Amino acid sequence: CQELYEGKIKKLMIFVPPQNGKALKHDTPILTTKGFKKHCELQAGDIVFNNKGEQVKVIANSGVYEWDCMDVQFLGGYNLIASNNHEWNLNDTQKTYETNDIKKFIENGLLPSIDAHIFNFITPVGKEFVNCIQVEGGIYLAGMNLIPTHNSEIVTRQFPAWCFGNDPNL
Repeated sequence: CQELYEGKIKKLMIFVPPQNGKALKHDTPILTTKGFKKHCELQAGDIVFNNKGEQVKVIANSGVYEWDCMDVQFLGGYNLIASNNHEWNLNDTQKTYETNDIKKFIENGLLPSIDAHIFNFITPVGKEFVNCIQVEGGIYLAGMNLIPTHNSEIVTRQFPAWCFGNDPNL
């Protein structure tokens, strides 16, 4: 990065695996200040809500792609379709867990939760059309039952800004 910053490197190519999979199904309803929108319709600048009810700005949207997913069922009968490696912030922990990890917890008799939402069972559903978004603060509410979910860092925005010591959100 220093050589690039100093102008010693004139061109830089960054290779990042596309669609890294921390996604929700593209038609998942997301509450915005203008009502519900589909996950895939969110754009930079839209305002959604975090798990504290605060408004947070959408920074980026990955666009729609196909990815292996699971049907994540919660006690109460509601669900979200999420990628196998979508990240969730469980209660009483600072760590994020992927959908695959939570599936293993359930198989071992544990019922982890996010706020008042308790995971019940997780079933593979194969490939679905999904997309990722990035929001300020990293957490937003998804689905009609407003389930807190972890967003994706859109690396193509983050790496160049990090490399130059700038805030990618400006």
